[in-house]
Formats: sequence, structure tokens, C-alpha cells
Amino acid sequence: MNSAKALVLAAILALTPGFSGATAQETPPAAAAEWTPLDPENTLYLETAHGRAVIVLAPWLAPRHVAQIKQLARDKFYDGLRFYRVIENFVAQFGEGETADKPPRPTLPMEADVFLGDRLFTPVQVNDLFAPQTGFVDGFAMGRLASDGPAFAAHCYGALAMARDDDPNSGTTELYIVNGQAPRHLDRNMTVFGRVVAGMDVIQKVARGDPAVASGVLADQSQATLINRVVLAADLPPAERVPLEMLRTDSAEFASRLTQRRERTQAFFFRRPPAVLDICTVPVPVRVGQE
Repeated sequence: MNSAKALVLAAILALTPGFSGATAQETPPAAAAEWTPLDPENTLYLETAHGRAVIVLAPWLAPRHVAQIKQLARDKFYDGLRFYRVIENFVAQFGEGETADKPPRPTLPMEADVFLGDRLFTPVQVNDLFAPQTGFVDGFAMGRLASDGPAFAAHCYGALAMARDDDPNSGTTELYIVNGQAPRHLDRNMTVFGRVVAGMDVIQKVARGDPAVASGVLADQSQATLINRVVLAADLPPAERVPLEMLRTDSAEFASRLTQRRERTQAFFFRRPPAVLDICTVPVPVRVGQE
């Protein structure tokens, strides 16, 4: 990126209300066709006093969950609520918690498994600890039971999922974001339907609870981090959106990056690591849109 474009990038991030661009950094050049802009209809902005986190939704993964959360955002359901349960290196959970002051919403059926059909699956690893195969689909880290079997989203850092009770089909409005080492034991037990693509530093600044007390629910909810608003990008004027693009995970550039991470041929590695790759250690690059 030349200096003029770098200045434009800095200006866009600085002028976008509440946006923290710490995870939307400059990346090496790739062919323009290998980048895809975020869809405003499936992009959420979660805003706190610390800034804005940008969340991509995946209706192809969990259509009922995405539809409900989009409606909740349009109803301003989350505005003024808090991150009421936050456990370091696990999850940051938000919603009503135990207050139940708002009208109930429909419970949702579990949507953990999905058949990919014609969607391209970019392989990463076979015989992963939690799946026979792992790979990427449309920017999401996935596990797959077999080449023609169901796939499921992995609980990698930044994943957005629906909290629930013991009944698998009891999710309604309680959401959580993975804020630490991937809790992959939750794969297929919870519905993942989005992921934070920029602004995880905002999520990392929320107040923590004590995991040994009330499972991380903050005892003094006045100290819990307030959510100013959760809004769909499509519902904002273009000038208030962040024009981000994501590197396509079915592109040649992304495949090259996977190979580099798996094989570790750099001179630094005088003892060569095994040629294996944990899918949750693979970042999907995001950048501000190029002209």
C-alpha cells in the first residue's frame, strides 16, 4: 500500500464512529478478485465505550439464528444491555442475563450442522483433535465429519454463538463471543453463526467476572461493560459504515498462506515443526476496501 492510501486508511478508521481498527491491518497485496467486500445486510456493529467490533453473520450456517439476531438488532434489543458474564480466556456473554425485562423471543432449534452443497471447502487438516477434517468455508473455520457429511463451525477466537440451557433447542437472545483459546469442546453443541472480523480489542476490554463465582457472572452488574448499540451495517448511512473486505478463503493467495503456515520452511525454524495446522491459529485477513 502506498503512502497516500495508507493515509486514507488511517483517516477512514479515525473518522468512523466508535471503530477500533486494531485487527483490520494492512496485508500484503493480492489480486483484487481474491478479496470480497462484507455484505452490509450480514454485518453487525457492536459498539461500547471502547469502540466498535465488526461481526460477520453467516445465514448459510444458521439461517434462523441470523434472522432472529438481525431482527433483534433492528428492534434495538441489545442497546443498553451489558456483557454480564465474562470469563477470561473463554467467552464474553451478553444479553439480558437474569433480568428478563424484555418480551420473550422464540426459542431456536439447534443449527450446529450444515451440509455444504456447492460451497467450496478449503482443507486445512485431517484428523484434527475435534474433527476428521478441518477447513474454511466463506471465511469461517469449519470441521467436517466426512467429505460428503455435515460440517460445523469451529469455536475459534472471535466466534459468535448462541448461549442456551441444557435443552439444545432453548436458545433465544443470549449471545457470546469467544475471547481466548478456542473452546473446541463446544463444537456441535452450540450454534455458531458469526465471527468478529475487526475490533476484537474492543471485546477484550470488557469487564471480567470471577469464573469461580456464579460462573463468571459479574456480581455488580453496574460494573459490567455497557453495550451502546448493536446495529446492522445496512441500517446505517454509507458514511458511517466501515468498508471492509475479506480475503476469500477459496483463493490462491489464501491457499499459499495455509501452505506457508503448515510447512514452516523459514530459516528461523532450525528444528522443523510437524507439518500440521490448527485451524484456529489461521487468521483470515481483512482490509479496508481498495479502489
